[in-house]
Amino acid sequence: MDDSIGRSVTRQPGLEAAMSALRPGDTRRHVGLPHIYGEAPAAVDAAKSYFLRQAQVVSDLLDDGRPWLMGEAFTGADILLTSCFGMALPYGLQLTETLTAYRARHRASGLRRGDAG
Repeated sequence: MDDSIGRSVTRQPGLEAAMSALRPGDTRRHVGLPHIYGEAPAAVDAAKSYFLRQAQVVSDLLDDGRPWLMGEAFTGADILLTSCFGMALPYGLQLTETLTAYRARHRASGLRRGDAG
């Protein structure tokens, strides 16, 4: 991640922790790969709960009406965030209305990795 983006993320209360937590890897390990990592329903439930709490932090930030995570400009943080959502949805994790609209806006915009400013 671009250092300037990292500095911007750290200026948003709660956002840095939420962004680092929005990776549904624990769910994938125990739901999608039980033959490797074993069955662990408690770990799956805890990972889902943690993901949803952190997603709520991001949702609350986006409730102020900004179009993108860092404000008016599309950045690498938007790419990271929407890719995390894309990985979480197949596991049945529901996004808030705000996050669903944010994800749809990103998909409709056609903006991708090379477009981040």
